[in-house]
Amino acid sequence: MTRAIELRTAVPGPRSLEILRRKAAAVAGPKAIFLPIVAAEASGARLTDVDGNTYIDFTGGVGCLNVGHRHPKVVAAAQAQLDLFAHTDFTIVPYEVYVELAERLVALAPIDGPAKAAFFNSGAEAVENAVKFARYYTGRQAIVCFDQ
Repeated sequence: MTRAIELRTAVPGPRSLEILRRKAAAVAGPKAIFLPIVAAEASGARLTDVDGNTYIDFTGGVGCLNVGHRHPKVVAAAQAQLDLFAHTDFTIVPYEVYVELAERLVALAPIDGPAKAAFFNSGAEAVENAVKFARYYTGRQAIVCFDQ
C-alpha cells in the first residue's frame, strides 16, 4: 500500500530551499510563498516536491482542481483541445466549444426567464467585465467608484 504522505528530507528540503533562494532574487516581492516547498509533480490528491517529499494537496490550486491533479478525463479533454488550438480570445476569434458550454450552463441554471453566460480567467477579469456588462445594460458611458 502506498502512503499518502512520504517525507524523504527535512521540510523544506535542500532543492526547495535553493529554488526559493533563486525565487527571492528573480521574482517580484509581493508574490509571497505560503509553503516552503517547490512542486515537481502531482497526481490525484498527492503532490511531490523537488526533494521527493509527497504530501496530500489540500489546496488544489486554491480551489481550481476539485477533481485532483492529472485526472484522466481532464487530461484527455485538454489534449483533445490542444490538438485543435491552444487559445484564442473569444471576443477576437470565437470558437464553438465556448458557445456549447454557455448553452449547457444556461440550460442547467435555476433561473426563470432568459439567461446568458460568460467565462473569465480570474476575479480581476470578472470584475472588469462586470463593469462592461453594467455599462452595456444601462447604456451609460462611465461608472463612479469610491475608495476608502
